[in-house]
Amino acid sequence: MPQHGDDDHDLFMRDVGVLVGARTYEWVLGETNMLAEPHQWQQYYGARPMFVFTSRDLPQPTGADVRTVHGSVRDGRRRMSDCRSQRHGR
Repeated sequence: MPQHGDDDHDLFMRDVGVLVGARTYEWVLGETNMLAEPHQWQQYYGARPMFVFTSRDLPQPTGADVRTVHGSVRDGRRRMSDCRSQRHGR
């Protein structure tokens, strides 16, 4: 857990990844033309996974680590925690 004074956002991004809802994800894809220019993914997100909370199947840019989360926030939290453990060997 971040300590007081740490940049919580940077720690979260480094340890867990990106967390968005379907509409935000679709907005990002549209604004950046990411589906047609998937090389941009690395520029914006690097190797961090993006967790998208949705009940729909969504397009994914080639080479992007996009993980859809269907169900409860609790289930999503579990998946993010598992991902964090895998990424950091914990």
